[in-house]
Amino acid sequence: MLNFEIEKQRKALFQEVFQKRYEAAQSNAQYTDVIEFPSRYRAYGEQFLTRIYQQGVIQLTSQHEEKPKNFVIHVIKGNTTEQHVLGDLLTLKDARALLVDSLPYSNLKEIEFLHPILEQQIVSNIFYSPERTFQFKEDYLSTISTTKA
Repeated sequence: MLNFEIEKQRKALFQEVFQKRYEAAQSNAQYTDVIEFPSRYRAYGEQFLTRIYQQGVIQLTSQHEEKPKNFVIHVIKGNTTEQHVLGDLLTLKDARALLVDSLPYSNLKEIEFLHPILEQQIVSNIFYSPERTFQFKEDYLSTISTTKA
């Protein structure tokens, strides 16, 4: 199940933490580029969070950790269900690796300011539901005819 609120909550928390660290940086003049161009850093953070949460961040259960990348899952988004393969989604580890890999190419001079703030905001927004899984299996099995034609 996709939790739409996670993205909103994490973006709001990002803004809050960013502001606190920005104010602290102003008082000790540690991050001069951040102080001069805070909107660049904020925009990058917002875009990064949008990207990962739109793709989907999943925390795999132990029974799904060993599944191949082409394993199909159903993601419930509001009133609809979409099929995805695991390889389309990010794990927490994948999302953190994406952060580490993308920050150096961001053209931001002081990525060490942004890294810990963004890393704190990486959480799952797709969750496994045993109840829904059971329901999907039951629905599927009900479509299979048990009699010979």
